[in-house]
Amino acid sequence: MTEMPEGWYTDPAPANPAYPTTMRWWDGRAWTARTRPAKRAEREESQARLHAEQMRRAEAYAEQVALHHQQHGGVGQLQVEAPDVSRYVTPDGQLLAGWGRRLAAYLLDGVLLLALTVLLGWPFVRRVGEAYSTFMTLTLEAARTGTPPPDARAFTDAVAGPIALFGLVALAVGFVYGVGFLKAFSATPGKLLVGIEVRLREAPGPLPWGTVLVRWVGQNGSSFVSLVPLVGPLLGFCYALLDGLWPLWDGRRQALHDKPARTSVVRR
Repeated sequence: MTEMPEGWYTDPAPANPAYPTTMRWWDGRAWTARTRPAKRAEREESQARLHAEQMRRAEAYAEQVALHHQQHGGVGQLQVEAPDVSRYVTPDGQLLAGWGRRLAAYLLDGVLLLALTVLLGWPFVRRVGEAYSTFMTLTLEAARTGTPPPDARAFTDAVAGPIALFGLVALAVGFVYGVGFLKAFSATPGKLLVGIEVRLREAPGPLPWGTVLVRWVGQNGSSFVSLVPLVGPLLGFCYALLDGLWPLWDGRRQALHDKPARTSVVRR
């Protein structure tokens, strides 16, 4: 240890030994109290070393079991410590995000998405507002003077187009936001703010395009289901509710939209 040059190294006493997320300063003689968050490349390098060590232990365990089987004709009472695998980590040891953090990220992203959608779709919002204001003014005037009320069909025709266009803006903003940020940063702004990110369950690193797209479709499935006549809105609500609550009882803490994409939400 004394031959190590001074510098930043993976923290030998991290808060989560299964997946260290901090670096500690070595002054050339001893570890100091100075720590800092590990960069992504440093976390991935540390994770690769941990994964290699886990594989080495697993292979050693398998060799001991095979040797015992050859010598005694069966496993019998072999007392060998098997590798410790927690249900709350990925197969290579990264800590899974809790449901509370995922909910907080979802709410933050919802606020940001709403603000962006209203900002970009404001011309359509204004047209709907103007049509509604005109309709209400004519209705009140008709009630005051005793004349026939305005045609409601004309009002619905006037707002149908802007509402449809606003829906397209919302879909486009949601797609660019969800797909773009996941592909570029493995996390949306809401996830970044609460310290979580998305990765393939079986391997760390940037998400492939196919994975990002499948995950987005699964996450927004309620919007597509809601388009079904009559029962669509109810089915969409039930899907969205189940999708959001699923990590509470899932052994891998995955939501429904994580399943087809084979992703996990983990602590950064």
